[in-house]
Order: sequence, then C-alpha cells, then structure tokens
Amino acid sequence: MLRLLSLAFALLCVDAISFTGNVERDFDPSKQETLIARAITNDANFGPNGEASPDVGVPPAWPYPSRENPLSGWDIKDVRLAYNYQTDELHVGINCFEICGDADADGDANRASVELASRGGNDLADFSNSESIAFAFDVDSDGQMDYVLGYPSEQNDASERYPCADTLDVSCFGLYRYDQRPGTAVPSQRFVYRAGDAFAAVDHNAAVSAARPDLEWTVRGYNALREAHGLVPLASNGGTEWALNFVAFAGSFQDDGVGEDQLPNNAPFATAEFGCANVDACDICGGDDSTCLDCAGIPNGPNVYDVCDVCGGDGRSCADCAGVPHGAAVYDECDVCNGPGADLCGVCFGDNSPDCAGEPCGSAVVDVCGVCNGDGTTCAPERGVCSEEFGNVCKLHPGDVWTGAYRPSEFNTLLAGAPVQFTLAPDNYAMETNALGTHWNRLVITDSYLAVQEFAAAPDRVQRDCAPDDVAKYALKFAPDCRRVQLEAIVEPCRRREALYNGVELVLAKPAPVATARAECDAAQGSGIWQAKYRARHSAQTGARQVGTFTFAPFNRAVVESSASAVYFYTWRDETRADDAGPRVRLVDVGSQDFAQTCGARSSAAVDVAARVRGDAGGVYRLDYGAECARLRISWPAADAPLDACVQRAERLDELLLLRVPLPSVKNAADACYTACAARLASADEVDECADRCRKFDGERK
Repeated sequence: MLRLLSLAFALLCVDAISFTGNVERDFDPSKQETLIARAITNDANFGPNGEASPDVGVPPAWPYPSRENPLSGWDIKDVRLAYNYQTDELHVGINCFEICGDADADGDANRASVELASRGGNDLADFSNSESIAFAFDVDSDGQMDYVLGYPSEQNDASERYPCADTLDVSCFGLYRYDQRPGTAVPSQRFVYRAGDAFAAVDHNAAVSAARPDLEWTVRGYNALREAHGLVPLASNGGTEWALNFVAFAGSFQDDGVGEDQLPNNAPFATAEFGCANVDACDICGGDDSTCLDCAGIPNGPNVYDVCDVCGGDGRSCADCAGVPHGAAVYDECDVCNGPGADLCGVCFGDNSPDCAGEPCGSAVVDVCGVCNGDGTTCAPERGVCSEEFGNVCKLHPGDVWTGAYRPSEFNTLLAGAPVQFTLAPDNYAMETNALGTHWNRLVITDSYLAVQEFAAAPDRVQRDCAPDDVAKYALKFAPDCRRVQLEAIVEPCRRREALYNGVELVLAKPAPVATARAECDAAQGSGIWQAKYRARHSAQTGARQVGTFTFAPFNRAVVESSASAVYFYTWRDETRADDAGPRVRLVDVGSQDFAQTCGARSSAAVDVAARVRGDAGGVYRLDYGAECARLRISWPAADAPLDACVQRAERLDELLLLRVPLPSVKNAADACYTACAARLASADEVDECADRCRKFDGERK
C-alpha cells in the first residue's frame, strides 16, 4: 500500500474554495481557511529534483505541446483533496500536466490534431465514448474502493442504465457505486448505478480549456457515505483525524498511440491522511482547552498554587514578618520583627536604666535647667521689658523639645495620660512621639494660637485618622517664663486628636548636651538640627548645590528632612554589627510633602521580604561622625550590605554631609531683653536678629 501524506492542514478563516479550473491555484496548500483540511498526492514518478514528472507515453517525435517536451492531457500531475468540516463537502482536484482530457495536448480537448488523426486516433469532445477521468475512493479504509466519481468510459454490465445520454459524455458525470468484482477493469469501467441512488456531486469545470485546464469536483454530504459504512461522522469542529484511500484514472481507448494514467502507478491505491483541523491550546484534537488549565483557568498558564495555597501567589501572603511562609515571627510592641519588645520599664529599645534620681523605671527627668525632677524655673530668664516691645515673646523654635502627658481620653485608651514629646524642626514641622509611635505634623504659631496639620504616622497602629486637610487651631497659654504652655482647642475637626491635645500641658525640656567623643556621638543631641549639603542635587534656578536641614528627635528615632523643594519624614533604627567600624542605620520613608518619593514601590529582593510586604523596606547607611560630633557624613554601606532599593533616596543621601547647628550662646547675660530672646532660639541668624532688636529698643528707650 502506498501512503502519501497531506502536505498541508490549516485553520484560519472559513471560506469556500473558489473553483476557477486551475487546481494549483484553487487548492493551494498555503491558503489557510478555518476548518478546511487539505491533502496533495503526487504521481509516483518524480523528476531529478523530486518534482512530479510526466509518465504517459506518446508516439515518437510527438510535436505537442512541443517536440522538446511531448505530453498528453491524460497525464495526471497530482490529485488534491480538501474537506470542509462545516459544509460536509469533499472537494477533488485533478491537476494535469496539460489540459485534462486533451489526449494529443494540442491545446483543444474537443478535437483530434492532424498528427493524431493520421495515426487513426481520436480526441473526442466532452469526454465522450471511452474518454474518462475517474476518482475512486475507499470510505471505510478496508482496501476496497466503495465509490467512483467522474466520467464513465463504458456502460458497466453490472449496472442499471446510466441516467444520462446514450452517448457517454460529461452529462454522465456523477458519484457512482464502485464495481468491486475482481478483474482487470480500470476505474473508468467500474461505474455502477442503481435506481434510487441520490448521491450528490458537482462538476465545477465540465468544459475544460487552456484558461480552465483542470477538473474540480465536489461530493456533498460526505458523512452520509461514512455512516452508510458504519463510520462515525466527522465532527464539524474539525476535531477528527481520518484517512481516505483512493485511485485516479485518466485515459481513452480511441487515441491510438497515447497511453493512459493511473495514480498511483505502483500500488493498488494511495492514502490521503487528514490530520486534526482543530487542535486546542492543550494540543488535544477537538479539545476545549480544559485539559491544560492552570489554577487561574488559563490554558498552559504559568499560575500555580504557592505555599500559601494562593493561585499565582508569590508565597508572601502567609509570610511572617521575617518572610517565612507560615512562620511564627511577629512584630513586637516596638515594631521590631521577632524583637524582644520593650524593656522592663516599658520603654522601646530601652536598657532598663534608672531615672535621674536613681529610681528603677522611675519617672524623674532632668528639667531644662539640668535639675533632676526640677520644674524648669531655676534658670528661667525674666521677660522684663521685652514683653512690651515684642508683644508675645514666647515662641516655638526649631530644636525645642516639649514634654508632657496626654489628657485622659475615651477615644484612645492606650495613650490616655501617656507621655508625649514634641520635637520641632525648621519650616514649622514637628515630630510628636509617644509610646505607640510617631506623628509628623506641621505646627504654625500665629498671634498666640497654634495651627496643627498632620501629614504622616508610623507604625500603622499610631494612626489617628486625621486627614491632612483637617487643620486644627489651638490657643497657646504660655507661662510667664515661656517654658510651660497649655493647649486649648479653638477649632478641631479631628475628635481623636482633640481628645488628646485639648488641655495638655507641655514643658520645655533642656536639649541634651553634645558629646565630644566620637563613640558617644548622637544626632539627636544638642539642638538636633543639622545643615545638609547634598552631593548630587543642584538648584534648577541657580545651579548651585542645594542645602537643607535634618532634624533628629531624641525619642522613637524620628527624622524630618527639609529643603527648598521637599520635606521627607523618616524613622531609623540601629543596625550596627559588632565588626562595624561605625554606626550603621536603616532609614525608612513614611511620607513626604511636595514631592512623590515612591520608595515603597522600588523595593527589591535585596531587602527582607517582610519589609517589602509592609511598604518601604528602607535603605542601610553608614554614619561617620567628625571631630567633636559636629560633622556627620551619611553614605552607602560596605559591599556586603544591600544598597537602598529606592533610587531617588539613594542618589540624594549618598555621601551627604551634615553640619550640626549649635545652640546659641547668650552674649551679655545682664541684658534681660537679649537673654529672654536669644536663650530661646536655635538659629544663629535669629540670635543676631535679637541683638538688632535689643539695640533698637535701647536706642528708643534712651
């Protein structure tokens, strides 16, 4: 058996084949129509380069179509099949080397040339008498042809009279039963007709010509033939692989000296195999894409269930704060993952140190005058004549640290009566620190009242749900020495804040003295304010290198970075290792004003998973203090530590130089005006302003 396979099977758009009488064009395998399967079977005789080669004999020195290339219209080049799964039609194309049926290949299939006639041969019109081209096929693949399509060459003695003219011609075209009796009869002689046969077949090109040289036929209702032989119909969606045995014949017994052709010429039949015309995304013939779905319902998709049993997850939804799936690590009350929690005194990051009076976990503190448990009055300057000249001398100055206790509150029982500290930064920003965390606020004093606007808070549990546009107004009731103040609500849209602020009394705490030994340097000592000189940032207006300030709160490790273009709020924690040459800290962004620093979106695998889940993972930086703790350089750490994943912050802070802003010294302590003004200021410029004001006042007084 010869098995010649399909050269093309395709699925794209549903279009019927256009029958133009040119088989190579109409049955072109490069055309891709949806649910139309194609097969091409070549003649078994091949040329030197594998191409089909003529094999029908012609008389010697035959002149048609040329003496160099003598041919016959009975020579079949190939047979092309196409099955349309939606219309259930089998299309057959007989592709001849010359005009099909033109026995002498003189260009006219309906007359004999002089050369053929002189030999006693004939080239009859319309495939009449013994001229025939036939296509026989085996539906059930048992090796016996079941049907034959085309033009019969003679009346079969086992057949009833054909339903056509007495003279056999193209009018006898049709689909017939195949005479399966043994013998030497060729397919053109095996057409059998039975009364009542209603096989549907269409001849698309009965009048062959040079413009329409090939035969194109269609068998309609092919599945009815399959069912008649006990076969399952072909699925209309193209999801069936099947095969068809066939044999094709072309020739005449009246064209003396011209041979006939049978395809194949070296086997009983050829087999055209039709592959699957509808392979789903799972590579299943006729499938519905359901056998290779991932957990998200996507065929061949990438999604799988992660360790947290989440489809397409990354294993983080069930990770503990250390990044371990289903781990037991949690954040302690100090917001440290798997940390030890507060010390025995309830102080985060504390060391169980006694208070200034030596009492373990005691409440005594050193007042602004350096007196343990003092009331801050022993060193307070008198206001004197300054109150008459300057009006309300009492102010909130950058570098101030005010301490007190919240009022009892039913809205926040965790903080009711709890200690609170306000550390003031330039540009009217303040860090409000308490046992739960830190709020970053703006505090603006105008005409003896305080405007409060809240911008950020960390960690989440400290949130009061006060929106940035919930601006409050409080009256400031200073003590005569300007070192105590009481807040009284005038306008307060945020009730949770009002419950804590209204009536609270604050005391000005004396800033911690500045250490001189590098090992004891602390950024929050002294005024806590540092002038920042950036390495890379330049002013767009002047081109000069930009400067700003950093303010460090002595509580909760809170920071405000302020410059002409933006304000940033941070927390920082010590990550110094035993083998480090100097301090190492992790700086974490909690918010900003006037500039969107998208640090939380830029975290990478270089930092811990738990931090990425919670937001900004922060960046690790090395702190290098200069002589007498007056200079501080911030830079990226050594190569063994991860860099800051936030590109914006990393470029701004690398090699950042900070210069400590000193507390002003009081010149001429005997001058009550200068003392009352200058002792309260953190900026050298403001100290000079006080001197100018006092000199002016003295001149007017004289």
